[in-house]
Amino acid sequence: MGEPVLSHPGVERPIRGRTRRDPKPHFKSDTTAQLGGIRGYPAWQVPAGHLAPAVQRSVGRLDLSSVEAQYSSLGGRGSGRRKLSAVRVDANLIWIHYGAKLAGALQTDAALRLLSCGHAISRSKRNEFRQQHGALLSDCGAQTVATVQGDGLLVLDDVAADRMRLRAQASTKTVRTFSRSQKRLAELAAVDGSALSTADPETHRASVEKPACAASECETGARTSIVTTNLSAALLKVPDGSGLPGHRISTMVAGAQARFLIEILFSADTNDDGLLEPIVEKTEKRLGRSAVCPATQSSRSPPTRVTLPRPTSPPTRAGAIASPS
Repeated sequence: MGEPVLSHPGVERPIRGRTRRDPKPHFKSDTTAQLGGIRGYPAWQVPAGHLAPAVQRSVGRLDLSSVEAQYSSLGGRGSGRRKLSAVRVDANLIWIHYGAKLAGALQTDAALRLLSCGHAISRSKRNEFRQQHGALLSDCGAQTVATVQGDGLLVLDDVAADRMRLRAQASTKTVRTFSRSQKRLAELAAVDGSALSTADPETHRASVEKPACAASECETGARTSIVTTNLSAALLKVPDGSGLPGHRISTMVAGAQARFLIEILFSADTNDDGLLEPIVEKTEKRLGRSAVCPATQSSRSPPTRVTLPRPTSPPTRAGAIASPS
C-alpha cells in the first residue's frame, strides 16, 4: 500500500488580536433602570431631594481620566472607578465606615444601589480600590477644594487646625515596639550558642533578625514603634486605654459651621507636637497663598485658628473642574 498523499501545508497566518475601537473604558452596565421583582426600581425608590443624586453629580464632576485610562473597552466587566468613589463618599456621609456593614447596605439600601448602578460591589474590590488609588483620592480632594473655591462656597475667614486618631488597617500582631525589641535582643544575646543543636542555630538567627530589624527601623525613623504592614501607622493609645495600630491625623478645615476639609496630613507620631507647621504648609500650597502660623502648639490645646487672607480671584490649577453654568 502506497504512502498517503498529503495536501499542501497550510499557510501560516498571524493571530489577529482584538482591536480596541472605542477609546473609552467599559465597565459594568447600569441596571438601575431595570424594574426588579424583588428589589424594585432604585431610581423610583430614592425620593426627591435625597443626598444620593447630589453625591452622584459631585463625583461626576471629578476628573478620573488618569485611572480610567488604565482600563480597556474590550473587557467591561469591572466596577467603574466613579461608582466606587460615589459609594465611598455616600457611605462616609451616612456614617458607614466598616466594610461588612457597607456590604449589607449595598444589598438593601436603595440610595447605595443607585450609586453603584445596581451592583453589589464586594468588600475586597472596595478595599483594593482604596489601597491602590491613594494618589487618586488625594487628587480628588484637591479637585473638590478647587471646585468649591471656584463656586465661591469656601469661606476662608476662619481656618482651624484640628487633630484626631484613626484606626489603621493592620493587625496588632504586626506591631513592633523599640522597647520590646531591645528587651528581646538582650534575652537572645544571653543564649549560649555552643549549647544549641544543629537545627537550632538557624532558628536562633531568625529569632534575632526579627527584633533587630524592628529596632533598627525605629532608630532610623526616631520612632517608638512601627507597623510592618503599614509604614504610616504606629502603636497609639485609644480612649479605652489600650494600644492599637493607628494614624495621627492633622486636618485644616474652613468655616465655623460647614467645617469644609481643605487639607489632611497622615503621620505615625504618637503626639501632636510639631505637626501644625507641616499641615499649614500643605494648606498654603493647596490654596496658593500664605498663612500666619503660630510658632508652637501644645498637644492638648484646642483647635488653632489660622487666619488666611481672602483671595482676589480663585487660583487656577491644572485639571481643575469648570463650574457649571
